[in-house]
Amino acid sequence: ILSQTYKDWDLFVRDDQSTDNTQTILSEYAEREQRIHVLTDGEKRGAKHGFMWMLQQIDADYYMFCDHDDVWLPAKVERSMAVMLQQQDVNETPLMVCTNAKVVDADLNVMAESYWQYKSHHPSMFADKYYHLFYNNVLGCTMLFNRKARDLSFPYPPNTAMHDFWLALTVLWQGGRIVPVEESLMLYRQHGSNTIGTPPVPSLWKQLMGGKSLLRKTREQYDANKETAQISYARFFLLKLKYMLRIHWASISKKLKR
Repeated sequence: ILSQTYKDWDLFVRDDQSTDNTQTILSEYAEREQRIHVLTDGEKRGAKHGFMWMLQQIDADYYMFCDHDDVWLPAKVERSMAVMLQQQDVNETPLMVCTNAKVVDADLNVMAESYWQYKSHHPSMFADKYYHLFYNNVLGCTMLFNRKARDLSFPYPPNTAMHDFWLALTVLWQGGRIVPVEESLMLYRQHGSNTIGTPPVPSLWKQLMGGKSLLRKTREQYDANKETAQISYARFFLLKLKYMLRIHWASISKKLKR
């Protein structure tokens, strides 16, 4: 972050009850760099609630999330801000810009040049608000969003899947837009201790044969998103099957192209 070509930023850091010397490292950086601010929070919240807690504390025009193990390429903020300023309007429509990413291993060896291709995400998915009821293709660490999007994200349902999932869903269902930037502007690291990471999507057959697991997961998604979508559970479930088939077909098409 310190090596970004765009310099007009402030970094707010929250430590989720680390048991190593993280606090000491943060204090040293904050003493050397006035743009770095360490937030004090006495609770262990996890990724979802931790990021949403921080978002509630900070008043800014634009926001970006960063995980502790990500590597931002130097132009990430500059390119994201350029698209944001080009796309925003005077009515402050909730707006989110999301970039692509390179998928790398723990030692930063490139596993895939494009996260979108790796996960079979087509750019059209970024505008599909129904797709986002079930799946999130906007990594929190790739997004930049405006104050309007932030304000509309509260209050948030505690049982929502993740903070980035909820932000993307809020933008689309509140009349906003998600603008995808195909350029990979960060290294998305995959390793054994990832909180989330990017595991492969189970096959359609495996999901359907999961029976109870599929029904339980769909019910959880419905309970978390029913106030947003305001549709019946029957329609919600049929939409879920539709997108499962779509993702399955995209995966098959990718393998056939190889």
